Amino acid sequence: MHPAPPDWKATALAMIPDLAPEIEEAETPYLLWLPLYQAFREAYGPHRNDPLIGQIYGYAKWCLTQPRHAAMEEDLTTCVCLCFYQNIPLLEAARKDLVRWFTAEDFATLAEVLRFHSSPEVFEELARPFRTESGRA
Repeated sequence: MHPAPPDWKATALAMIPDLAPEIEEAETPYLLWLPLYQAFREAYGPHRNDPLIGQIYGYAKWCLTQPRHAAMEEDLTTCVCLCFYQNIPLLEAARKDLVRWFTAEDFATLAEVLRFHSSPEVFEELARPFRTESGRA
């Protein structure tokens, strides 16, 4: 009898069933996000796959809600920010589509992470749809 997979893996399998082989193979959350981000990039290709994009965003959001760990290699928040969210600005199609997947609160929470790989112009492009009446992101 095999031990139960860790929560991060079991949840990924449940939320992103089409990527089960890649998820099963991952030994750590960091190693999981390499194929997840690749699949995310490919989902924005010529045959856009909105269901998969939504599943990956859903799993990423789940990772953000998990308890923090002192060990960075076990901290899902750090992992998803480093391996997924900070790379969204590098993918033009994802930048232009961010407003479909993020609330203003999501953007505010992740603004500094999204700023990491953004020029000031790209960050402004990302922030514009999330501006509140007060003019702040």
